Amino acid sequence: MVILTVFSSQDAFTNLIRSYEYHREQLLILSRQIRQRVREYDNELYSLLKSISGIGPLTASALITELGDINRFSHIDDLSSFVGLIPRVRENGETIHTGGITFRCNSFLRTMLIEASWQAIRQGSSSYAILRLHIKAFTPLSIKNDM
Repeated sequence: MVILTVFSSQDAFTNLIRSYEYHREQLLILSRQIRQRVREYDNELYSLLKSISGIGPLTASALITELGDINRFSHIDDLSSFVGLIPRVRENGETIHTGGITFRCNSFLRTMLIEASWQAIRQGSSSYAILRLHIKAFTPLSIKNDM
C-alpha cells in the first residue's frame, strides 16, 4: 500500500525560504572571498578601475576576476573578442560580410561593460581622455606597441 503525503503550502514555502537562505549564504561567502582577493592582490587595479566613469565596485571586481592576467591577451583584438565586443565576420575570396556581435564570448563580462557604458552616458561625464589614460596604464607592452 502506497501512502502519499501532501505538502501543504506552508511546507513548500518553508522549503523555498531555506533554499533562499542557503544560496544567499553561499553568495555572501563567495563575495567575501572575491573582496579579500582583490584587497590582497589587485587593490591598485581595483581603485583605478573604479575611478573610470560608469564602473563601480561590482564591475571592477568582475573585470579583475573574469579577465585574470591581462597579459594572456597578445593583442587588443583578442581581449575584445574574449569579452564579445567584436562583430561577426564572414568572408569569402571577394566579399566581407560583417554581422552583429558574436555570441561566443564571456556574456557576463560583456553585459557588465555595456551596463557600465550606459552608466557613464547617464552620468554625462566626458571621461574619454581619462579612459584612454587608464587603458594605456593597463595595456600590456605587446598591445601598446600595436596601438
